[in-house]
Amino acid sequence: TITVFVVIIFMSIVIGVLFAFTYPLIVDRRLSGMNAVKMSIKAAMANLGGVLGLMLLIMGMGFVGMLFCYVGAIFVMPISFAAWSIAYRQVFSVREVPPAPPVF
Repeated sequence: TITVFVVIIFMSIVIGVLFAFTYPLIVDRRLSGMNAVKMSIKAAMANLGGVLGLMLLIMGMGFVGMLFCYVGAIFVMPISFAAWSIAYRQVFSVREVPPAPPVF
């Protein structure tokens, strides 16, 4: 039973790494679901060490946050979203600066 648990955890990490950029690609580049999954898998495989390291770091931070009665998890969530956003920008080289807001 321990072996099954370890295999399930390992597979969930692998799937999470491969699908890490799917939603940002759908929103940012307006890709279809299948095209976003394909591009996410290609990008994750090209940057496997960084994406896997980020996934494990965020999982560790989330686990520590849960140990503190989920209060710490509230602080970890924005950090993890920001980390994935920065990873997306670095992997896909998003260099566009949004336009400045209008001055009234």
